[in-house]
Amino acid sequence: MPDIPLPEDLSTYIRGMESRIRALETAPRAENTSQPWRFQSVETTFTTSSLTYVDSSPAGPSITLTLPNAGNVLVTAGAYIGLNSVNQTALVSLDINGTNYFDILALGISSGIAVTTSANITSTRVVSLAAGTYVFKLKYKVTASNANFSARALTVQPF
Repeated sequence: MPDIPLPEDLSTYIRGMESRIRALETAPRAENTSQPWRFQSVETTFTTSSLTYVDSSPAGPSITLTLPNAGNVLVTAGAYIGLNSVNQTALVSLDINGTNYFDILALGISSGIAVTTSANITSTRVVSLAAGTYVFKLKYKVTASNANFSARALTVQPF
C-alpha cells in the first residue's frame, strides 16, 4: 500500500512534486528520429516486349527523396505481373538516379507450365546510400514475348 503523506508533510510533498514536474517540462527532448516515408502507386497496366529495362507510360511509380545523412533506405516494390508465353520471365528493376540498382521483382514461366501465368508479387530490400537527393523508379523488361504490369507500387523509407 502506498505511503499517504500526513497533513504536516503535505506541503513538502506538493513542493517536491512541483519541482519534479518542472524538471520534466525542461528536460532535453529526444531527437525526432521518425523518418518520412514516401509511397506512390500506378494502377494502369503497362505492357512491354522490351528486352532491356524501360520506363512505363504513364511513368511510375517514381519517388524523389532527400537524405540529409548517409544511411539505409527500406524499399518495397510490388506489381501484378501477367505473362503469356512459355520460357518467359518478366523483371522489374529498382532504378536509383538513372542506374539499375538490382532486380527487385521477377516472375517466370518455364516449359511445361500453362501459357498464361500471373501473380501479385512484392519484395522489400534495404539500400545503403550517402547523403543526397535520390530518384527511385521502377523499370520493366521481359526475356521473350510481352508482359503486363499493373497495380505497380513503390514505397521508400529512410531509417
